[in-house]
Amino acid sequence: MSGGPAKHPREELLRFAMQTKGLPFSLYRTHRSLSMQASYAAASDIGAHHAAAWLIKSDLLGAFPSMEEKARALITYPRVRLGNDNLGLCKLPWVDVFNPASGKMKDTDIYINPASQEIYADFYNGMLGTEMTWQQIFAQTDRDINLQRVMNVMVYGKETARQDRIPDRAVGPTDDRLYDAEKDYNDRELAKFLGKPLADAEGAPTAEKREMLMKRRKEQLRELIQVYYRARGWDSSGVPTPETLKQIGLWGFLTAEARAKIIEMTG
Repeated sequence: MSGGPAKHPREELLRFAMQTKGLPFSLYRTHRSLSMQASYAAASDIGAHHAAAWLIKSDLLGAFPSMEEKARALITYPRVRLGNDNLGLCKLPWVDVFNPASGKMKDTDIYINPASQEIYADFYNGMLGTEMTWQQIFAQTDRDINLQRVMNVMVYGKETARQDRIPDRAVGPTDDRLYDAEKDYNDRELAKFLGKPLADAEGAPTAEKREMLMKRRKEQLRELIQVYYRARGWDSSGVPTPETLKQIGLWGFLTAEARAKIIEMTG
């Protein structure tokens, strides 16, 4: 065999293993949904699981056209899911059984089933004697999300953001045959990325097209994750800032070691 150091088997496995943060993917194909890619990469606290932010359907329906809207959904959807979990409620009424009244509501994301969330807010306020909207109630889960992130930071330190990734196979075609299997869709998307006529994309060699498409999709995912970090009040390394942790009332509950590490990492 030719020279050179042998690669560790893990390095080879990571090229095709369908996992994020060491946990396997929930069975959704994410090629056509940038929001779902970011959900698996960065917004899920337990690896590539749809529990936190199942955005694939609403994303494909065009609910989140801009990066900012996608990032906002990566925050609001986990709020509702975790908010229901904290109340001890099943996801069935807010996800699987759509409230017809939600479809009639204006200036809101109907896919999050807001009419049912209002019912839950009545339940919450009746039990605790509060007067909060469902948005305010579920926004309290930002403390849960940020505490989980602090735990990640304590383990991974400066490598925290590098954990927010998904394998190439979840981003797009990693083989020319896979590109050609969905050639019409891939060609149209590539032409849009390049700002060129469809005929230009159709006429290029498959290997060249696939490389350009994958490059652009990876750039998009990195961009969305950065927009998500900013929307969360995290720095570019995915670390919550002291200001964010103070604003949500979590800073005072952290250990001195955790506070010192956060300050050191965020400058």
